[in-house]
Amino acid sequence: TLPFVPYKDWVPGQSYKEHPPICMHYITEWKLTLNKRTAAKQTEDNLVVAPSAFWNEELASKIADIVQSTGKSYKADATTIAISVNDRSERDITKHFKELQIDWPVVERQL
Repeated sequence: TLPFVPYKDWVPGQSYKEHPPICMHYITEWKLTLNKRTAAKQTEDNLVVAPSAFWNEELASKIADIVQSTGKSYKADATTIAISVNDRSERDITKHFKELQIDWPVVERQL
């Protein structure tokens, strides 16, 4: 299994495409739903840092800013993470977590 790039060493926008690969590459597609309506969605390409680091250092604050910009108060009910795997021997997984209590080791072991 390839490692993730440590967050402190990550340079967003830098290409980490090397042959043979030296780190894990993945794409994250996220969607924020407020009152059963999509408030925002985006694809984050060419990620090489651990999903937990990306969430803690980048995505959580981005989503909080979007929620704050609505001028209303919202509380997270649940988080669903879907992981699609390109290797046919691996099956895709979906994990559900209460509020924002994501068990990142469980998620990252699947990559």
